[in-house]
Amino acid sequence: MYQESNASKSSKKSDALLFIGLIFMLFLARALLNFIQTLQSGRWLQVVVFVALVAICFIVFKKRFCTYRYTLFHKEPEKGDLDPYGNQQKLPCPLGTFIIEQMSGSRGGIMETIAPGEFVRLISPGADTAGVMCEKLDESLLKKPPLYGNGDRKSAYILLYRRDSRMKALAFCPSDKLVSMLNEIISAVNA
Repeated sequence: MYQESNASKSSKKSDALLFIGLIFMLFLARALLNFIQTLQSGRWLQVVVFVALVAICFIVFKKRFCTYRYTLFHKEPEKGDLDPYGNQQKLPCPLGTFIIEQMSGSRGGIMETIAPGEFVRLISPGADTAGVMCEKLDESLLKKPPLYGNGDRKSAYILLYRRDSRMKALAFCPSDKLVSMLNEIISAVNA
């Protein structure tokens, strides 16, 4: 099993600026809500401002405090690797399964599980996606697939996979080691 995390890359300086920016935003929102309260149609504007604040906080939380963990079951445990109970270790998923989890603190949730038989292709960042030809491939899949990683979309890899006879895509930010392991599995599946 190979596992790596894709955490946001921030420094103490950017964290301090984020904190100061959020406090400034709260003071600005309070002043705006006080002004809106004096207007006749203030109730609806207050709801709009509140929804905007919640959306901004959600975006900041998602970008700054969420990490993504990629797990690839790429080889069987060695003979003699024992679990805590003295039994031979076994993989919890079939060999070649790829799992993407979103982590928030110590809590996590599985975002996607891709079985080895579902892999189609791994597209590197900046590659020309116009030449990618697969049956039943909707071009909109390649334009903006869901991003499971802390990084920008321009530096993300796109993974194409087939599930329930439909093509799907996702974008993620793996290391070079994970990319080479995924390419090995994809070439073995498509051979």
